[in-house]
Amino acid sequence: MTNSTEQSRADEVVNPKLSLLKKEFPEVFDVSGNFNLEKFQEILDSNTKFFNEAYGLNFLGKSYARHLANLEPRTHISEERKVESENIYIKGDNLEVLRHLNLAYKEQVKMIYIDPPYNTQNGDFVYNDDRRLSERELSKLVVSGIIKEDEKERILKWEGKSNTHSAWLTFMYPRLVLARRLLKDDGVIFISIDDNEQAQLKLLCDEIFGEENFVAEIIRKTKSMTGDEGCGINMQHELLFCFSKIKTEVFLEGELKTFDDYSNPDNDENGEWTSGDPSAKSGGETTYFEIINPYTGKVDYPPRGRFWAFSKKSLEEYIKNGKILFKKNHKKNYRGFIFKRYKNELQTTFNPVSTLFSADNEYLNQVGTRELQEIFGDELFSNPKPAQFVKKLIQYSSSGNSNSSDLILDFFSGSATTAHAVNQLNLEVYKNTGKMGSRKWIMVQLEEEIDKSKPAYSFCIDNNLPTNITSIGIERIKRANKKMIEEFSVTDEKVIDQLDFSVYKVEEKLQSLDEESLKAFSPTLNFDTGEVLTETQKRDIVHTFKLQDGCSLSASIEEYIFNWEQEVFGKLANISYQAYKVGEVLYLIDTISSSFVVKALLERIDEEREFNITRVVLYGFSGTESRYFMELQENIENYNNKKSATIKMEVRR
Repeated sequence: MTNSTEQSRADEVVNPKLSLLKKEFPEVFDVSGNFNLEKFQEILDSNTKFFNEAYGLNFLGKSYARHLANLEPRTHISEERKVESENIYIKGDNLEVLRHLNLAYKEQVKMIYIDPPYNTQNGDFVYNDDRRLSERELSKLVVSGIIKEDEKERILKWEGKSNTHSAWLTFMYPRLVLARRLLKDDGVIFISIDDNEQAQLKLLCDEIFGEENFVAEIIRKTKSMTGDEGCGINMQHELLFCFSKIKTEVFLEGELKTFDDYSNPDNDENGEWTSGDPSAKSGGETTYFEIINPYTGKVDYPPRGRFWAFSKKSLEEYIKNGKILFKKNHKKNYRGFIFKRYKNELQTTFNPVSTLFSADNEYLNQVGTRELQEIFGDELFSNPKPAQFVKKLIQYSSSGNSNSSDLILDFFSGSATTAHAVNQLNLEVYKNTGKMGSRKWIMVQLEEEIDKSKPAYSFCIDNNLPTNITSIGIERIKRANKKMIEEFSVTDEKVIDQLDFSVYKVEEKLQSLDEESLKAFSPTLNFDTGEVLTETQKRDIVHTFKLQDGCSLSASIEEYIFNWEQEVFGKLANISYQAYKVGEVLYLIDTISSSFVVKALLERIDEEREFNITRVVLYGFSGTESRYFMELQENIENYNNKKSATIKMEVRR
């Protein structure tokens, strides 16, 4: 018996009225047995205006959650490791990362799989969302009418300790809103969950994705029979919800058909066939009639509530060409004819996806645990999903076994099972076709510290790694790749390179100026920050800016250096200025300190055809008050007028 249950029963002994309330009004108590006075008052309120009620999901913090979903990113994206691959691992708060991704990857993701906190009352979820929203900032939201005063106070109490339904919903809401924006029209999201929040999650997804875009609820067997839960029930499964962006655009492909049931015993000229269902869910007078067996006189009608899948006119044609085959002998209660389904008529070679496919033992938690033990030599992660489970979801939703180039996202990546699964699929394509599969992945994981008592902590210490979950995820991908390269006997370096991945991290922005002053960038502004940027910081700014301009994180950054000679303290010195180009956008991060930069830039735009520029973006601290900035602005305006060009200038922070 749990401590909370013991306390609850003790309370009932002290106050027997509490027991009566729980019996008559169970809806006013939460999962821990706490009494909700507001709910009780709603029930007792005889003046309730029923005509104002409507079906929907309401929870404390919903307005705040909407606000979080619509904030702009407040961070920079920092590059930690860059390789020539479109696979990307991002460290940081997934809400902030999703905001960044929506700038460049909107409507580009085919499939999302997430395994979020289950809110099990065992400490797997605490509300720690967007800590930059202080009490002062929440007060501004109250003044602006976005949230109410009492909502602000209760939101502040969630910080670091709450695991209520409202806190969990507020945590999930903005992430799912942003996730939906990332999905392609034919994209789907799979969300693993258990009984603690499955009801709330279903309602939340109904609201965000639309009830009409619910695809399926899938069962995954998690363990074999063990002790019960204290009331005679043994929980051996959890759920997987599947929602789509636009359900009418989605078609999941299950396992390949085997065709074992197809044969041609009567030498039908149409080829192999199997017996099919001749009825349909809908129809009318033209598809509801009797069919009489000419050999036995057996009369058949469609099953109750159904219709034939063909009209009388079609029936005559089917009998003529052999698609309807009357039986010369049959049992009394059996249909008197066979309706043939020809192999060559199949619209797909795939079976439908079974909602019980993952009820098999190969998808148990212990299988995922064993996988990690094989990779690390120890059990470093609690209840990881088997790679085979995620791999099947990717197959079913991402063009089956074909060489798809779809983008797969997991923003609760944990031990990075999803990355492992995508790479495994790509290698299987290589094994079957000789060409590497081209699915891509993005993993997102918070740098959450590992408890010192866990084996994963010792692993990180022993391997000189940061003691957080991202270390385990990154190391798992590397080791799984190495293991699969050996298993698939891969020697082609180009194939091996495609398994690799870049690593990025969310970083706080450098100290910012007042927003209004920045927007104005007046020539009279006293603009002296004393800020000196490292080369890494400059590239971080460019990575962030290129996302804002719709370029992926894997888009290459070209560096251009403008050189000139200039007299400095009476001596001639070689001076250089470095600019960055991504696509058709030129980024000027350093302060422009000479007319030579302006001159060299305009000459390159005018003379080099491959140096095609449609926009020049200046970093907000790059001296926008200087005369050289004004000179550049004026020269670009003159160039546009003279050359009928449309180069735009923008200051960005």
